[in-house]
Amino acid sequence: MNTVIIHRHRVMVAITALLILFSATTAPNPAMASHDVSRYVEFYGRMLIVDDENWPESDEWAWFDVPQTGKVVGRREVPVVYVEECVGDEVRVEVTFSAWAEGSNVRVIGFIRLFEGSVCTTDDLEKEQFFELIIPETVAKGHDGLPIRNADGSIQLEWSDKHVLEVKDGAGRTKINLWVANGPG
Repeated sequence: MNTVIIHRHRVMVAITALLILFSATTAPNPAMASHDVSRYVEFYGRMLIVDDENWPESDEWAWFDVPQTGKVVGRREVPVVYVEECVGDEVRVEVTFSAWAEGSNVRVIGFIRLFEGSVCTTDDLEKEQFFELIIPETVAKGHDGLPIRNADGSIQLEWSDKHVLEVKDGAGRTKINLWVANGPG
């Protein structure tokens, strides 16, 4: 009889040890969770480029879309937007954005490069400007404070406040109106 009790005790200890081991390997690790954050970020914008001309000639200008782009980002920097446009065969603007998740926020960094020359393919860099934005979560919420869901079950996002980015030089200038949406990845 004592052998049966000892045997049952050993079996129970072994089962308990296995359960503890299993729960330790499958339970979410808070330290790891902070590194595995993913966010869905979406961009939309409009960019004005102006080729400033000397009097009596008039300035040449045009509006361009910053194409709506959506991407899932994590803790590592991800290139999300590249735009290159030219006005007046002289002023070219390049815009690059990268983004990564920081908790429920998304950090966006980028460069705006303004080139001016005699052709659109000029490499004559007149001015370069770095920018950085922190975008808080922009999930649409109902009157009950819960996220609003789209028909497909995804969470509805709202656009952030407008961010205005400008670069000016004597020969040209650009102004970018940018909106960003940030939601769960």
